[in-house]
Amino acid sequence: MPAENRKAIPNDFGPDTRDDFHVLKYQSAFAVFPATGCMNGGEADVPELHCKDGLFVGDTRALSRFILRLNRSRVTAMGAVVGEGASVFSSSMANRRLHDSAGREIAAYGIHIDRERFLRQSLHDRLRITNYSAGPVDLDVTLDCWADFRDIFEVRGVERARRGQLHAPQVDGRNLIFGYRTLDDVEMRSAVRFDRDFDTEGGHVHFRLQLAPGAGEEITTRVHVEAEGPAVTLPRPGDVDGAYETCKQETVDDFRARRDRFTLLRTNRPAFDEWLTNSASDLALLITELPTGPYPFAGLPWFAAPFGRDAIVTAMQTAWLYPALARGVLDYLAATQADRMDIPNESAPGKIIHEAREGEMARLGEVPFHRYYGGIDQTLLFVMLAEEYYRRVGDLDWLKSFRPAIDRALAWADSFGDRDGDGLIEYLQSGDKGLRNQGWKDSINAVFHADGALAEGAIALVEVQAYNYAARRSAAALYRAMGDETAAAASDTRAKAIFAKLETAFWDDGLGAWVLGLDGAKQPMRVLSSNAGHVLFAGAASNHRADTFAARFDDADFLVDWGMRTIAAGTVQFNPMGYHTGSIWPHDNSIVAAGLCRYGQKPRAARLLEGLFAAAHDVERRGLPELYCGFGASGMPHLVSYPSACSPQAWAAGSPFLCLKALIGLEIDMTREGDKISLNDPYLPKDLDRLVIEGLPLGDHAATVQVERRAAGGFDGKIEMTAGRRHRAVS
Repeated sequence: MPAENRKAIPNDFGPDTRDDFHVLKYQSAFAVFPATGCMNGGEADVPELHCKDGLFVGDTRALSRFILRLNRSRVTAMGAVVGEGASVFSSSMANRRLHDSAGREIAAYGIHIDRERFLRQSLHDRLRITNYSAGPVDLDVTLDCWADFRDIFEVRGVERARRGQLHAPQVDGRNLIFGYRTLDDVEMRSAVRFDRDFDTEGGHVHFRLQLAPGAGEEITTRVHVEAEGPAVTLPRPGDVDGAYETCKQETVDDFRARRDRFTLLRTNRPAFDEWLTNSASDLALLITELPTGPYPFAGLPWFAAPFGRDAIVTAMQTAWLYPALARGVLDYLAATQADRMDIPNESAPGKIIHEAREGEMARLGEVPFHRYYGGIDQTLLFVMLAEEYYRRVGDLDWLKSFRPAIDRALAWADSFGDRDGDGLIEYLQSGDKGLRNQGWKDSINAVFHADGALAEGAIALVEVQAYNYAARRSAAALYRAMGDETAAAASDTRAKAIFAKLETAFWDDGLGAWVLGLDGAKQPMRVLSSNAGHVLFAGAASNHRADTFAARFDDADFLVDWGMRTIAAGTVQFNPMGYHTGSIWPHDNSIVAAGLCRYGQKPRAARLLEGLFAAAHDVERRGLPELYCGFGASGMPHLVSYPSACSPQAWAAGSPFLCLKALIGLEIDMTREGDKISLNDPYLPKDLDRLVIEGLPLGDHAATVQVERRAAGGFDGKIEMTAGRRHRAVS
């Protein structure tokens, strides 16, 4: 990569997403821009190619420049917010000192610009420009527009040897049209339509306004992206929105309906409730309606696509609130389950997909992610989620129809997952473009030995073995529900063997924890990592080993004010700014917290939730990003953001819901004959004295769950059912 390009990219994951960063999303389209709404404005400190701004549709940047100027002068941002939950962007701007078209000097802040923007089938943008100065103004309002049609992997820093053909901009009535023909003969078209006539030179659109004192005018723009050609999923010609206000209201209503599925919780602390509401908004924004049902795209801006692992974890975190999301995830993953070997895409029969992309580079195989299966854990997590969903809804007919997907996943684990037949699930990169590491910590330096040497060969990660154990236990329960005791017994036997392997080959007395994993020579990686906490989540630990590991939480080198680091300080590779080598990931913390609760370590689990809340409270938007740096508050009093973190990120948004469910011991089992919902030893973190979950759907009924702190210590819990169900108190 040329030196000038390296300087433009802060790391391997994409341009910087800190500071002035706003996003909108609708289905597979999303838009990224700063507080003015001006995509790739003149003050950007990196070239347009390597700047995150733009309108992206189908993993392609269909609008790369959209810059507002008044008489060639930039505007000043006064304030901006994504309101109506997370569906409508509003910005307040003002002019800088300028001379108008008649030569009059206009002082700064004499002209106000309101901008409103939302995304549906098209990107809708409305400017209202008001003259607050003492005299009239003649304005040349310019919108500098361009569409570079860069693939998202180009924007993230991957260089291409060649590209398709850009077409010269065309004017058709009130439309400014940009076009591009991909290397695989897909014709893309971005039509920027204005509500009034304009003058143009190149991509610069000019509007001439004459405003008396106190007068204002509106300019409305709609950007519609179309594609024609083989194997594309973008909107077809004719799929255009209707009137601005109608589309806006439909967008807000759709968003609120998705968000309200997660807003059943309230506490005694307004700041905590704000975090929960913002987490619900993040989930609502990321949920995408696929033909198979609702599916949470992983994160914005870099992971606005279906990911297997991320979606499964998000569904696990929230299935108790919104089981239809788990069903949508399972059905999509079953529909895309691999049916053949494909070395470049790392697929094998029965394996669950890791990532699916629709962009030009993915379709052409320049990156392997069109249908990429290079993850070692999602196939096992898939089986675990199937049991979670079945218990949540009790649909035996669905389970029977779904059994072939479960059988194929377990068959993959027994054959292709266990590369050498030793009973462990291992990965080894098979393609030259895929991921070297294939657990959830998949960056190149994430898996290493105590001396810092990167692990080589077929690697068996500790959490993957724990997931394999849990998947076999889940499968046994599912087979038993279907009346297949033979398959259930065989799966239980397999689980016992895996449990024994974890006890003998992965536990390290010196660490007081399970090792990170075994390398290709079956040598342990003696690294204290958060991966070990996933063993508790999977229920794959003996009680005394769980207690020993939990005690490590009292070490300041592992747990800091904002949560649990991915690895402990003092480890050779430790770096609090490392993507997987010392940073803090909210979803990781929620999984470990749920595991601690499973083994009766609720005070320690509560510390993790308290850390996540402190982090959420410290960031401006009160929602958690994908990750943040692992510095402690003693050295840095405020949370330090990670440069290219996605925000929102689905499994970060799902974290508080899993933590709270685990802490209050909420269990829902719709397969039971009697009580289908219960509380087990409820517990709340400090400063949280009450939690109420109201209207929790349970088949044809609904439940209200309440947990309160007693003045004398301990907690009381109660559940009230509708439709004549009895009230039941729990303590």
